[in-house]
Amino acid sequence: MNFEKKRNIIFVLFLLIMFSILSFSCIKKEYKYSDVAYFAEPIIQDFCAGFTKNDYNEFANYFTLYFSKPIPQESLVTLFTKIGTTIGSYVPNSISYKSVKKVKNIFIIEYTASFTDETEPVSIILNFEKSLGEFKLVGFTVDSPKLRNTNN
Repeated sequence: MNFEKKRNIIFVLFLLIMFSILSFSCIKKEYKYSDVAYFAEPIIQDFCAGFTKNDYNEFANYFTLYFSKPIPQESLVTLFTKIGTTIGSYVPNSISYKSVKKVKNIFIIEYTASFTDETEPVSIILNFEKSLGEFKLVGFTVDSPKLRNTNN
């Protein structure tokens, strides 16, 4: 083999290797609920039950210090009370998983659940981050037609 052929073969191999590295490094991991259920399932259950019981302490221990420290407990209690009185009590065993994605180091998990005073499923999104070795809540969203129409 002459030098020119060797150089071309090496160049083609180099391009193939670089293309492979770039292709595999750009692949985003798809997460399934089974990847997060071990930490998310007990929290979503307590989260929904907390609205029914109107009990902030039911799920306050799931918040990271970053989330709970700057927000006074009274403000969260008022928020949870308002949500609970607007949508009613959680209907047991009505939680349905919708999706999970990871953005940077935060898992965003979406559910729907039924509540007694809401005709449509209530959307609940929980945001988790690993804190001191365990996953904790760093944010949440609760959405429903009645909550959107509340003027207070």
